[in-house]
Amino acid sequence: MKSNNFKISFFIAWRYLFSKKKHNLINIIALLSTVGVCVCSAALVIVLSVFNGMEQLIVNNLNSINPDIQIELSEGKSFITDSFPLKQIIQIEGVASCQKVISDAVLVSYEEKQTLVKLKGVSESYFNYNHLSKRIIDGKLQLGTGTYHFGLVGVGIASILQINLNSYSPIHFYYPKRTKKNLASATNSFNEKSLIVSSVFASNTQYDEDFIFCKLSFAETLMEYQNEATAMEVFIKDKDHTDQVCKKIKSILGQTYSVKDRYQQEELTYKTMKSEKLMIFVILSFILLIATFNIIGSIGMLMVEKREDLTIFNSFGTPSYMIKQIFIMVSFLISFFGGIIGIVLGAVISFVQETFHLVSFGNDATNFIINYYPVAVHFNDLLLVFGIILLITFFSSRVPMRLLNTQK
Repeated sequence: MKSNNFKISFFIAWRYLFSKKKHNLINIIALLSTVGVCVCSAALVIVLSVFNGMEQLIVNNLNSINPDIQIELSEGKSFITDSFPLKQIIQIEGVASCQKVISDAVLVSYEEKQTLVKLKGVSESYFNYNHLSKRIIDGKLQLGTGTYHFGLVGVGIASILQINLNSYSPIHFYYPKRTKKNLASATNSFNEKSLIVSSVFASNTQYDEDFIFCKLSFAETLMEYQNEATAMEVFIKDKDHTDQVCKKIKSILGQTYSVKDRYQQEELTYKTMKSEKLMIFVILSFILLIATFNIIGSIGMLMVEKREDLTIFNSFGTPSYMIKQIFIMVSFLISFFGGIIGIVLGAVISFVQETFHLVSFGNDATNFIINYYPVAVHFNDLLLVFGIILLITFFSSRVPMRLLNTQK
């Protein structure tokens, strides 16, 4: 019986929405309501797709630099590698490599210019797993052999120090001595070593402003580390299995070490992006809520026009919930058509931008990683937009239902 009532309510709602009305103003308001929902839903899809594109762009750039998993001490700066269960971690299924790393802030000078950088000592095989070699924009990747040491420098540091690869002028590194400190002499309180810059990389991340990569033995000598490491970086064969490998590593290491995947290593960046996306979604949803007031006006005017029909329904003993159901369905039909058209329109515009890159950043686009707005349409976002449209419509339709109750 309820199924038949639903079909009857839907049929009447369909007729009320598309049949000719005595007052054309009702049709105009209904059309404006549909257009309003359409525009807002399209805007939601486009904005969410742009945020997805930005997030994907940032993730791709960070992922080319960050290890799949980073292991550090939960408390402390460095740990003894002899006591570290390296073999157990390498034997975990899916692990491609576990690299020892020594990294810390150092003072550098180059031809009377100075700055603070983060020196990162790595092995020769490190770049077989890290994709930093693909980001080199000048020079050739080499860390040196024997007594000859070379470094890989971020483009930001190279700009600050005005490094010229053709001059072969060395960069001097200064690091506080861990032992035998001489407080009376600032010069004797620091270890000093030098290397030649062999190449410059540009990752379009904070690494460009902070990092210089060198050979592991160079960092060990400068920072006086013997059989010690500041971190272990794990690289995974299949990135989809990162969570499983993380859990296995944590079970081996316990609470002594901090184990972070790519997202946890850049937790602040990702949280900021998620927060911005959420705020924009809330703001546009609020605009959509305002647009639904046109639906409220349209339904209210439709109730006034169909007053005679309501009287006939009541005389036939039609249940009140069925009468309410008719006008709720009219609201949902307006939202449905507006939402579907808007979502499809937003997805098409996003797809066109993703394919043909029509909208650029402007005249200064050459200063950015890419010269166009990146977009990425996610099916979950389309469902989310459609769901929020129906949710807002459901609650907003309660308002004209109160008018219906007062008329009875």
